[in-house]
Order: sequence, then structure tokens, then C-alpha cells
Amino acid sequence: TKGQLIEELTDLRQRIAELEVADTERVQVEEALRKSEEKHRALYDNAPLSHQSLDEDGCLIDVNPAWMRTLGYEREEVIGKWFGDFLHPDWKPHFEKSFSGFKRRGYVHDVQFKIRHKNGRYLDISFEGHIGYTPGGKFKQTYCVFQDITERKRTEEVLRKSEECHRVILQTAMDGFWQADMQGRLLQVNETYCRMSGYSKQELLAMSIPDLEATEMPADVAARIQKIMAQNEERFECKHRRKDGSIFDVEVSVQYPPREGGRLVAFIRDITARKRAEEALRESEQNFKDLAENSPDGIIIADEKGVHLYANRRAAEITGYSVDELVGMNGWELADRDEIRKYKERMKKRLADEPHPKQYERIYIRKDGTEVVTEFTTTTTKWKGRVCPMATIRDITERKRAEEALREERNFAKSLANTAQTIILV
Repeated sequence: TKGQLIEELTDLRQRIAELEVADTERVQVEEALRKSEEKHRALYDNAPLSHQSLDEDGCLIDVNPAWMRTLGYEREEVIGKWFGDFLHPDWKPHFEKSFSGFKRRGYVHDVQFKIRHKNGRYLDISFEGHIGYTPGGKFKQTYCVFQDITERKRTEEVLRKSEECHRVILQTAMDGFWQADMQGRLLQVNETYCRMSGYSKQELLAMSIPDLEATEMPADVAARIQKIMAQNEERFECKHRRKDGSIFDVEVSVQYPPREGGRLVAFIRDITARKRAEEALRESEQNFKDLAENSPDGIIIADEKGVHLYANRRAAEITGYSVDELVGMNGWELADRDEIRKYKERMKKRLADEPHPKQYERIYIRKDGTEVVTEFTTTTTKWKGRVCPMATIRDITERKRAEEALREERNFAKSLANTAQTIILV
């Protein structure tokens, strides 16, 4: 009927409208899909990271331009090839094992290989990737990216060698080494300090600086740490306690480098032997001074130019100067011209390979201008760490006068005897 025809026509028009709408949506979806694929292809082609896809057998089915730039190959040189053929021979077994695990797990993270560049050199690479599956859940292909970490590995190796070198240096150093936190807890020690203190490394790492300090209280150590933090470094001497309870002297050099992240770095030198030597030297010098000050002879120590470095009280009595006046004075200021002339003559003889006399008479001009005859004996001694000339001066003025008087007396007696003989003969 007409009514049925109209109704069917209306249904057809509605259906046509619905199909037109559906077709428009399909076109829109296809357009969106096309744009999405172009976008992803652009991202894939222009990505800074290298992308690759493998089939289930590990053969290359896709690579992006970054991959080709990194390894130097053309696309047709790699597509369809087994990826293991591009690896260092030592790494092929690793790839076979890891690829099976990759397919089983569905992802990989930071898997590293050595891959061959077209020019023959090998690059270190780090892989990240996952497995793509079909709608039915079957293996489709891998989606992986990798980074060239050759420089990073090279830097890490240099750093490792540097750290190993520093570790060896610290462990074999003649000085002890500490690293401690701001509370003084020991974080690192070397073998030298273990031997020095008698503690094992494990024992020391359970201790803090106040446990080893023999002369300071914990509060003093804390104050010193604060001072070091403010100044960044300090050098000082103190005493440490060994495991057996004995005390030894140390010189500590501490730094607070900011790069260490709030840690103190210290080198500890055992100066016990040096302290003993210094004490022995002090005792030796004191013994020398005691002997020199009580010596019946004058003693003068001079430098190589003749400037007095030391004079005892007897030397002051002989010359008429005070000890303070003698120290710093040149010895030739006390000599007369005749004495200087004799010295020059001795020097000429010395230059002529004649032995320089170690003992001779020398006339000193006293502070009051009078002369004093001395028996002058020279030698060398150590004075404050250096070898210096030393002279022993004995006042023989009275002896020389007595000898002169005796000589005159003998001459007078001889003259009398000669006179008497002459009278008898006459």
C-alpha cells in the first residue's frame, strides 16, 4: 500500500543517513589513524635514540635512522640479518641466553653488549625493550632502544682505575689514613693506621676519634672538629692510644673538603721516633750547655763566616765582653792586626796543601783594649742541626808572663855567669 511504501522509504532514508554518518566516522578514524602513524613514524625516524625490532628468531626487521647513524650501516645491509652477527664474538652466547629470557619475561632493562660498527670498532651499548604481541597474544616482534655508552664505560673505567690507584696509595702509604663523619665516627681507615694502632679495620670502624685520643676529652675533640669545618683544614700534634694501652705521638693533618659530603679526611703520621730524637737532642744540648757553662776554658761556636752562635761564661770572662755581646760578633773583631796577618799566612799555607793547625796561640783584644794570650784549639760540632766550627780558648797570659820572666831570669843569670868568668880571667 501507499502507506507501507512511505514507511519503507522512510526507513531506507534513515538507514542511508546512518550509513553516511558511519562512513564519515570511519573516514575520520582513518584520518586520525593516518596522522597518528605519520606522527609516530616522524618520531621514530627522528628519534635521537637508536630503535630496532627483531623477529622471534632474533633477526632484524626494522631499524631507525639513528640506529644506522650510530653503527654506520645502510638499511639493506642489516634487515633480515641475525642480530648476533653484529656483536663481538665474546658476546654472542650472552645474546642467545638473554634473548630467550627477554621473550619469556616480555621486557629487558639495561642489558649491555659490545656491537660492531661498520668500520670494525666495537661500541658499548645499553638496551631497553619489550615484546609486542598479536591480538591473539602471540609473539609479534621486539621493540627496543639502545644508547651508545662507550664513552661512559671508558670514563667509568678511568674512574675505576683512578679509585683503585688511590685505594692502593692509601693502603700502602707510610702514613695512617682516616675518613670520619662530623660526629667523629670512623668511616674508613687504611692498613697503616691498623698497624700503627694495633686495632683491626673492623674494630676501628666501630670506634670514633675520642676513643683513640689519649690527651683530649670528647668535648675537646668536638670543638676541634667544629674548628676544622670552619677553616677547612688543620695540622696539629697529639697522642693516640694503642690497643695494648700504650701511648704514641702523632702528627695529624685534617681537611674538610666539600666534595666529600660532610666528611673529615685525615692523614696520621707516627712521630714517636722523631719526638724521642728531639728529646735526645734537647738532652744532648742541655748536657753540652751544662758542660760548657762549667768548663774552665772558653768555648765559642761560630758559623762558616766566623759569626759567633754561642759563647760560654768563661769566654766572656776571657774577652771582657758579656755573653750577649759575644753572640752575633765576628771573631775577627777581637783580633789585632798581627793576628789577622798570621791568619792570612796560615790560609796561604793551607792553600799550598799544608795542614791547617788545630791548635795555636792567639792574641785576643779584650773589651778594655788590653791583650790576652790564649791557646786556641779548633774542632767542629753540631749546633741546631748543622755542623759548625767550635773553638776552645784557654787563657795562658799568666803562663806566658811566667815563661817570659823565667826566660829573663835565666838570661840574667847567664849574663852574671859570663861576667864573673870574665873577671876571673882578667
